[in-house]
Parts: sequence; C-alpha cells; structure tokens
Amino acid sequence: MAEKGIIFSAAMVVALLAGRKTQTRRLIKLPKEFSRPDMGGWEATATGGEGVFTIAKGKRLPVPERAAIWNQTTGTTIGMPYAVGDKLYVRETCRAIERKSGQDQFQYRATIDREDEDAENVPNEPDAGGWGDLSIYGRGKRDRKNFATCDDDLTFAGPWVPAIHAPRSTSRLWLAVTDVRVQRLQECSEADAKAEGIEGFACIGGQAWRDYSGGPGFNMTDPRTPARRSYSTLWDSLHTAEGARWQDNPWIVAVSFDVHRGNIDAETANG
Repeated sequence: MAEKGIIFSAAMVVALLAGRKTQTRRLIKLPKEFSRPDMGGWEATATGGEGVFTIAKGKRLPVPERAAIWNQTTGTTIGMPYAVGDKLYVRETCRAIERKSGQDQFQYRATIDREDEDAENVPNEPDAGGWGDLSIYGRGKRDRKNFATCDDDLTFAGPWVPAIHAPRSTSRLWLAVTDVRVQRLQECSEADAKAEGIEGFACIGGQAWRDYSGGPGFNMTDPRTPARRSYSTLWDSLHTAEGARWQDNPWIVAVSFDVHRGNIDAETANG
C-alpha cells in the first residue's frame, strides 16, 4: 500500500465533494523509445513482476502486484503507479487565509462561488493546522502575508497555490483505491463516464449532459446524448496533444476509489 498525492481540477473536486466522482482516468505516457509505431503493440497485464519499472522514475524498479502494460515486440513491461489499497490525497488549488476572528484556515478555489472569483466569504473551510506550509509559496515576490483588499471577513489572504504545489497538509479529501484497470481510452463505458463525475440533469425525454468543449452550457439539442460523449469532451478539454486525444484512443489507467473527507494524516493518526 502506498500514500501519494493526485491532482484534480476545481470542477472535478466539486464532483468529488458532491459524490458524483468515483473514477479517474490518467494518460499513460509511454517512453519515447517504445512509443514508435514500428515497436509493435501493447497489451494490458494484470500484475507486474521483476524488471517492471515505473514511468515516473524512468528506471527499472520492481513493482509487484500492480496492473501493467506490456510490449509484445520488446518484452518491456511498465507498472502502473496505482494499486488496490493505495491512499491518494487530493491536491487542489488553495491558499492560506486568516479571518477577522483570528482563525487560520485553508481556502479552496473549487468551493468559492465559481460565478464570482472574487467571492471570499465561504463558510466551513478547514482549519489550517499546517498554514506555514503555504507561507513559503512565492517568497521573494510577495510578503508572507498578502493582505486582502476586498471588504469581507478576512484579515488577510495569501497567494493562490496551484494544485501541483499544494502540500499534503492542505488536503481535505483522500481516496481509497478499490480497482485499477489498464485499457484504451474508448473502452470507457456509459457507467464509467458517469462515475467520472460529469455534470448532467434530467429533462423531458431523457438526460442532458454537459458539453465541456463549449463552455459551461449543457447539450440540450439532444437530451439523449450519452454520458460517454460528454466525458469525451471533458477529456479533450484537458488533453489536446496529438496522440492523447479521445479520437487517438490512447492507453490509460482507470482508477476506481472510495472518497473520504478529511486530511489523510489525520485519518492515519486516528486509525
């Protein structure tokens, strides 16, 4: 079992909080020397073994009992960075704030009113026990305290820290991995697409799903538009490079999980 961070966009954090999202798909970045068309096909394998190496490290490291992808031509096996039983703490865009009451808290982009990015007064933000972890972000360009200029209940608000730089202490959600599959992107089923957390609502004649390629609107021209089609627009909004798009049908790792609220370290301490 491993504990590691995983980045989510604000929209997907909202889906996690709402209970809509229980799966995520991540692109498998094949090493350049093994990704040429003449290198032969790849196929999924259930587990790794001796000689398996992780993509992230770029060198051979044993990865037993992990889903993997295998190259028929070279015999190269690449283990996935996720396994059943792993705990993933969610990394999202956040900042440190202090309210006029003197309470230090973390504030998150995902739960600020998405129609008004200047909105500050968001209730029930977690206490910032590790506030100092964010105070060093942007040092040299701004003071430790970046005082808010808006008329609200904040004494100060620090700079927004991108999800990729969000430390473990800021995580308010963690995911318990229940299943890991290696597959081609277009193997995503209708049920899988819904589990990815896409937005939809019931309407006359069926269900309307969000079209992520055209802004925040929903596709109302055909209320029977399947969730899978909606998810394909979400994927393409995040993956624009050739070879990574929905139409390219790349290899991905599909991770299923149970969502838990709270900081992962607090859970470990209580467990």
